[in-house]
Amino acid sequence: MAGSQAMDTAHLERLAKVLEINSNEPIKPPRSEESKMTRPSTVPAIGTKDPSPKEELLPGETLSMIEIRSLKRLLFEGRMMIFDDEWKKASFVFQSVLSKCPYGILAPQAGARGLIVCVQAYILKTLMFTESDLLVPDSNRGLPRLSAEKHQNNALVDAMAAILWRAGERKRAVVSVLHNIHPGLLHTDERRMEHLAKRLRYFELTSEKQLKKTLHRELQKFTDQEGGGVLSFLYSLLLTRTSERLQADLQGAALLTEKNRCAISLLNLLLVGQATPYVFNGKILYDDDGNLLASPVVGILERSDIGLLIIDREKPASRDPTKHLGSMLKTPKFPIWVTSLNRHISVLFATNINLNRDWRSEQKFDLYYLNCQLTRREATKITVDTRTTNSYSSTTKKGKPDPKSFPIVEECISSRWPGARIDWNGGIPYF
Repeated sequence: MAGSQAMDTAHLERLAKVLEINSNEPIKPPRSEESKMTRPSTVPAIGTKDPSPKEELLPGETLSMIEIRSLKRLLFEGRMMIFDDEWKKASFVFQSVLSKCPYGILAPQAGARGLIVCVQAYILKTLMFTESDLLVPDSNRGLPRLSAEKHQNNALVDAMAAILWRAGERKRAVVSVLHNIHPGLLHTDERRMEHLAKRLRYFELTSEKQLKKTLHRELQKFTDQEGGGVLSFLYSLLLTRTSERLQADLQGAALLTEKNRCAISLLNLLLVGQATPYVFNGKILYDDDGNLLASPVVGILERSDIGLLIIDREKPASRDPTKHLGSMLKTPKFPIWVTSLNRHISVLFATNINLNRDWRSEQKFDLYYLNCQLTRREATKITVDTRTTNSYSSTTKKGKPDPKSFPIVEECISSRWPGARIDWNGGIPYF
């Protein structure tokens, strides 16, 4: 009898423990067929936080769908276009520090080429003139070389920061990066635009020091060889300038051409921080008849750090004053020019900082032409002598150059130094 009472007591204790454990669990009501049909979606709305514990919580701010569509209109001017594969795969990738051109970034034939080359020009400015202590003299190559790979990253950060800070009128800048997204998913349909809005994160900064610090922290996103780096920088630039300012700058134009290349407006945004589609100096207030325009036509308002030289043999400059290249771009503060030769973008630069400051430096000097292509990775040295007459007059017919016998790079140089003699120093001219 005593043993039976002991067994009952032990059984009751075990039962009490089970009841105590079950009492801490929430009661789950049975799911009806109606509740299964009306179960809310697990996909969060744009701009809201995903409650799923598996989802990575990303820092920074997100773009709304309205903002993304606004930027798309500014890029494509309402055309039914998307970024092609060259844009999606493009990033800022340096050549080897041991190569003949360690400061060079490789660029595709078209697409994002114009943006990459403009960044390349600012990298040259940083290395040649702003932070020249990063270079080591090399008498064998004629151009200095870099002593470490970290100097490439420092130069890239300085170049991107200079472009963004100028576009933000030296008051603010935005750095946007793509997190955990394959470049092939960008901007192809509404669903993928939502995916981009979810994964694009941007940081608004109010000092140049903060800007450089953020770019250093996120640098891998811009240099990843899988792609997406150039698009991240493009969005950083657009968000820095803001949609309202871009709309005013563009004056009805777009940032990309019909062939998805950088338009003059985007080149100007990169070089002078102002997305005007014109290259003349100042503003035009009156039409050809002397009547006051409803709104002025705005060109380049301040002297650029980096210049721009344009030669288009298919569409030569007309008498239209809005197409005339002004001194703000033709004579920049530093002897570096982005060149658009039949819409092929490259860089022309000198190592003498006084070239545009002292006329005596222009008597005889060396220029370097950097094509930024896989086939020609080294800068080509060109000697310019303004004291003698070049061969330009002997290769022209009725004032027009013969493209079969006169290199287009020489025509470009002659547009800046008319009548100068040009020597390729045994190199292969660019036609």
